[in-house]
Amino acid sequence: MPSKSLHMFAAWSNYNLTAGDPRSPYDTPGLTIENLFSLHCSDVNPSQPMEAMAATGTVLLSYLAALERLRTQGSPAGFPPREFSAATVGQGWSFAPLVGTQVAQLLASGLSWCSALDLQVIADDFCGDRSKLMIAGGGTRLRELVNVAENAGLSLPTGGTHLGQSLAGGIGTGTHGSRLGQGGLQNMVRAMHIVTGPNSHVWLQRSSNPVLTDAEIAKIVLQASGQGNARGQSISCTAISDDGHFDNALIHLGAMGIVNAVVVELVEATRFNVIAIDCPVTSEWLTLVSQSQFGAIADALGLTGHELKFYELTIDPHAPCGTHGAHLVYTDRTAEKLIDLPQETRPVPADAICSLAGLNAPTESITNLSAKFKANPLGGPSDPVAAQLLQLLLQSSNSSSVFDHYRKGGRFTQFGRPINPDIDAIASGTWGAIHSDEITGGVPGALYNASFAIDRTNTAKAVAAITAAVSQLAPSFVFTLRFVDNAAGALAFTRFAQSTVIEIDGLSPLAIALFKAQYLASGGDPDPEILAGFDRLSGTLERGALAVRAALDAAQIDFSMHWAKLGKLDAAKVAADYRAGQITAWQNTRAHLLTPAQRGVFSNPAIEHYGLVPTT
Repeated sequence: MPSKSLHMFAAWSNYNLTAGDPRSPYDTPGLTIENLFSLHCSDVNPSQPMEAMAATGTVLLSYLAALERLRTQGSPAGFPPREFSAATVGQGWSFAPLVGTQVAQLLASGLSWCSALDLQVIADDFCGDRSKLMIAGGGTRLRELVNVAENAGLSLPTGGTHLGQSLAGGIGTGTHGSRLGQGGLQNMVRAMHIVTGPNSHVWLQRSSNPVLTDAEIAKIVLQASGQGNARGQSISCTAISDDGHFDNALIHLGAMGIVNAVVVELVEATRFNVIAIDCPVTSEWLTLVSQSQFGAIADALGLTGHELKFYELTIDPHAPCGTHGAHLVYTDRTAEKLIDLPQETRPVPADAICSLAGLNAPTESITNLSAKFKANPLGGPSDPVAAQLLQLLLQSSNSSSVFDHYRKGGRFTQFGRPINPDIDAIASGTWGAIHSDEITGGVPGALYNASFAIDRTNTAKAVAAITAAVSQLAPSFVFTLRFVDNAAGALAFTRFAQSTVIEIDGLSPLAIALFKAQYLASGGDPDPEILAGFDRLSGTLERGALAVRAALDAAQIDFSMHWAKLGKLDAAKVAADYRAGQITAWQNTRAHLLTPAQRGVFSNPAIEHYGLVPTT
C-alpha cells in the first residue's frame, strides 16, 4: 500500500528559488518546513486504475488526519495547537507563493502513476473518444504521462515548453503552450478525484459530459485507518456532476483539496517537424498575428502549403521590427523515410537565458573588471555600467543581447527560399520527443519570468507599447508571443477567446548574484560603481515586468497575468480582470468542496494576496 513519511524541520525551496531568503550571497533562498510530508506510491498497480486511485486516496486521508491532529492537538515537537495552511507541492515550479508554507507541506511527486481508463466504467453518455481517456495521479509529471500515452499511440493536445510539471500543478495554474487552436492543459481534463479532508473525497465531472455513472462513483471507497473517530471507517465518494463547479475547480490554485487523480482525454500521437526560422518582423507581420492569419504567416516564412500546428515568436524588446525575429514552428511530418532527422528537443528562450546563469564570464575578465571599465567604457541604453556587465556575461557566445544569444544558440536559420519542412527541420518527433523535461535547463533560480495575456486583436498595439516602455533597460531579456484559444477554467488567466500571451524571460536576481559573488571573490577592493551596476542589472527584469504592466494600462489594453509567475499581481488587479460573479462562483465551489476548517488548510500566501480567500 502507498505510504507517507514525515521530515521535521526540513529545508525546502521552490524550483525557481523565489521562496525564502538567502543567508549569504553563496546560499540559495529557502524555507524551513516544520512538517514536510512525502508520498510513496510506487507499489500501486496502474493496470487496475480505480484500485490504484483508491489506494493513493487512502494515504491522503491519513495525511489530512495528521494535519488535523497538528491543528487540534499540536505537534510532537512541542508546538501548540494552531490554525495553519498546508501547501501541496508537485514540482514546485511556481514563481509565486502558491507553494511554500512553513508549518506543513506535502510533496506530491510520489503520487505518480497513469493508465488507460477502464472502458467498462465509462458512462454511456460520455461525449468524446473513450479510447483516448487516461487516468493519472495528480503528482504525475507530464513526461511520465507522455511516455505512457505515446507507447499507446496517444499524446498531449498541448503543453508548455517543458514536460517536467506535475499534472495537477500544470492544470491548476493554466499552463499553456502555443499549439494553434488549443487552450491550456486544463482543456484536456474530463474528471478529477479530489481528497478534501480526513473523512471526505469527491469525484468531480461535468454534468453535460459525465465520465462515470453515480453507481461507479459510489464504488470508489477509501479506507480510513488510525484516525480517531474515523478508525477503520470505509468512506464512500461524493459525486459532484456539475458544469459550473467543474469549470471553477479546473484552475484550483492549490485551494480545492488534493487532486489525487485526473482523467484526461488525449489525442492521437503524431510526428512534428520543428523549424527554427530567423526572419524579420514588421508592423504588417504583427497585424497578421493580431488577425490570427497564421496561413499568411506560413506563406511569409516560406512554408506555403504547410499548416502551422504550433507557432511561437520571440522578439528583441529593443528592436521588435528590426532585422531579426526568432520564429519557431511545428508542422506535421509527412515523409517518414525522407531523412533521419536528429531526435533533438526544441529551442527554449528560458533555457538559453539560463545557460548564462552568471557563470560564463572568463575569470581573468572578472578579476580585471574595474580596469576594463575604466579603459573601455561601454555605452548602453541608459546604464553603461550594467550594459557592460551584461556584455561580459554574453561574450562567450559572441552576442550583443540576450535575444541575440537565444537566436544564435537556438539554431535559427535565415531562410531565403521556400522551405521543405521534412528536410529543413532542425528536429522531428512526437510531442514527447521534441520537448525536454526541466525548466531553465536544470539551473534552478536562474530565470525571471512574467506572463501577460491579452486579446489577440491588440497584439500589434501591445508590442509597440511595451517595447517603447523598456527601451532604456539593459538587453537582458526577451519577449515571446504564444497563442491560446478558448482556454477552459473560470479563472484561466488566458481569459480571452483568442489570447496572445506575452512572456518576458530574462536573467534573475539570483543569476546576477552568482556573477557578483565571482567578482567579490576575484580579489582586490570592489569598485563601488561596479557593485551598484550589478544591483541595477539584477533588478532589470522586475523593472521590465512592471514597465510592461504600466504600458498596457496606459495604452488601455485589457490584460491578465499568470497566477504562478512574477510581476506583482495583486487583489486589485484580480478583481478588475474577472467578470462580476466569476470570483464569487470560484469561492462558492471551494465552499461546496471544503468545510470551513478545510478551507483554512487548503490555502497559500499567493491566493490570500490575490484576494481570492481570507488571510489565515
